[in-house]
Amino acid sequence: MHVMIEITIALLFLGIFAGLLSGFFGIGSGIILVPAYIFLFEFLNFPKEIIPFLATGTSMTTMALVIPNAARTHYKNGNVDMDVLRIVFLVGLLFCFFRKIYFVLFRKHYLTNYHCCFFNFGSLTINF
Repeated sequence: MHVMIEITIALLFLGIFAGLLSGFFGIGSGIILVPAYIFLFEFLNFPKEIIPFLATGTSMTTMALVIPNAARTHYKNGNVDMDVLRIVFLVGLLFCFFRKIYFVLFRKHYLTNYHCCFFNFGSLTINF
C-alpha cells in the first residue's frame, strides 16, 4: 500500500510538470510522459516486450482525452477559423480516400519505391 501512495504522488507531480512544460513552452507532453511511463512500467515489473507499446498507448490515450476538450475551448473562445478548418478537413479527407485507392491498386514493390523517393525528396526539402 505504501508503494502505491508513492507512485500516485510521483504521477501527480509528473502530470503537473508535463502540463506546465506543455502549456508554457509548447513541448508535447509525450516527450516527458512516454519515458516516465517506461521507467514506471519497468519499476512495476511489466513484461519488457510490451513496455514501449504500453507507454506510447497510455500517452496517446491521455492526448485523446485532452485534445477534444482543448479544441472545444478554442472554438468557444473564437480562436478557430471555420473556413480554413473546412478546407483542411476536406483536403485531408480527399487525400486519405485517394491514398487508400492508391495502396489497394498498386503492388508492394511499387509502393516501396514510391516511399523511398517520397522520403528522399522530403528530406532534401527539409535540408535545403
